[in-house]
Amino acid sequence: MTHKDINECLQAGVPREAVQACLESAQDFAPEKVGAAQDFHEQVWREWFGKDEPEGFLLPFGFPDYRIRYGELSVWAGVKKSGKTTMLDFVLVSLMAQGERVFDASLETKVGKSLKKFSRQIGGGLIRDLKHEEKLPDAEEVARYRAESEGRLRAVEEFWTGKLWVYNHHGICHWRELADDVRWVRRRYGVRHFKLDNFMRLGIAKDDYAQQAEAVTFLANLAMELDIHVYLVCHTGKAEGRRDASGAFEIGANAHNNIEVQRDLGKADKVGELWAKRRMGGFEGTDKEGKPNLLKFDEELRKLNAIPDGKFVLHDQREAEAETQNGSKYLWFHWQSQQFTDVGPSNPLFGPRDFVAEWRAAVAAAEKERRAEADFYQREVAEP
Repeated sequence: MTHKDINECLQAGVPREAVQACLESAQDFAPEKVGAAQDFHEQVWREWFGKDEPEGFLLPFGFPDYRIRYGELSVWAGVKKSGKTTMLDFVLVSLMAQGERVFDASLETKVGKSLKKFSRQIGGGLIRDLKHEEKLPDAEEVARYRAESEGRLRAVEEFWTGKLWVYNHHGICHWRELADDVRWVRRRYGVRHFKLDNFMRLGIAKDDYAQQAEAVTFLANLAMELDIHVYLVCHTGKAEGRRDASGAFEIGANAHNNIEVQRDLGKADKVGELWAKRRMGGFEGTDKEGKPNLLKFDEELRKLNAIPDGKFVLHDQREAEAETQNGSKYLWFHWQSQQFTDVGPSNPLFGPRDFVAEWRAAVAAAEKERRAEADFYQREVAEP
């Protein structure tokens, strides 16, 4: 028989010794998540004295006021063809170069196409330039170039082995199903960076704001629960000024970071028109002063290249110590490598990064250091 409290026990004749024993062995059923401030001594001291640098990973194009941190959801927004996916892919490649593991769910693009872009960004250019190949003088040169191209692709594949996982699905995928797969990938492979591209492909109607809010809230909580970073790509409207992700208000409100990628479409149109004019013979011959018209083409192209191709915009970040909100960075686009840089073509530093070469150099340096340590051990310790 059980009794609801001590008074009932005493009324029922339960011996005082038994009641006292129950009191002494009683357990505390306080909520597990409630704790006193002094119980978090180590954490708070680490916040003040255990960090020489802010936590997180830097962007690959010089924007020190924002870092990519675990346990957060970032919304990457932009109008159609703004370059948001390409810029985000470049960021993920830079994370792979730092040893991070990445998961790419590009629901709008087949896996082969996605990996083709990644391979350009990793290798720092075209793996195989068909226009160059067509101009080669003979079959022997073509075969040599083809072999070199295949070697470049094998090197890229070696680079991304153990660093990059992809979601082999093209089309609509319900967000709950994808979230379950994210959990599995995190548990099975230890991946910490998850790109979901894009929100419109997650099986939610564009006017179902309640489910949009539920999905984004869930993804933000999932990032914190699994200690990962989730990158959610979203489209925006065409309004002037700040352009937030299209859809429910909660998309931006629940994100830890709201990022917008902007592209100078006016510059893109002018560059395209300039090259089209050249292809049609608009710069052939010389002018009245006898100067080659191609000099005019070079001058006009140089002026256009001085204009940035777009902008990275950080609208807000929820990090408690982050002072920068509404920061931005003008960027130039390097077409062959699909990379972004913060200097233009006139700057000698403009150009792609060869992540394969950097990785091989780091591996060689680590091996050299390992051999030196082994030699030292053999000389100083192992030998009598």
